[in-house]
Amino acid sequence: MNAPILYFSRMNNNGDMTPQSTVCYDTTSKELFNDLIVYSSVVMFLLFVLPFEVCNGLMVKKLQEPGIGGGPMSQHFKQKSVKMIIIVLLAFMLCFLPFHVNRSIYYTFRYLDKHVSCSMLEAASMTYKVTRPLASANS
Repeated sequence: MNAPILYFSRMNNNGDMTPQSTVCYDTTSKELFNDLIVYSSVVMFLLFVLPFEVCNGLMVKKLQEPGIGGGPMSQHFKQKSVKMIIIVLLAFMLCFLPFHVNRSIYYTFRYLDKHVSCSMLEAASMTYKVTRPLASANS
């Protein structure tokens, strides 16, 4: 799912072919930025929103339904399962929510380039970069 990032990765040379004139884009060049936003939105929906909301919500709902063998032991195991799912959801949210929120803010600021101050764009970029390792921590 992340292989297209290789397509969006770009470097540009601003003149005299010295290392100081080479620009490595953090996300992509201005020409490809709108395509990156579309790709990023699809990935965020498929890999964050969908699993978080749908899959985990359905598991909790299913476990809370009365089932066959509704004895006290069965209820106890269901309650333990619901607690475990909630813990996994909280860890998932703690790791991925800051990343996705900050990435969205950064991309929005980049999209509104002329209407956002350079210091705000730099702050959003730095916050986005700081939350990247947090997303990997979930692994």
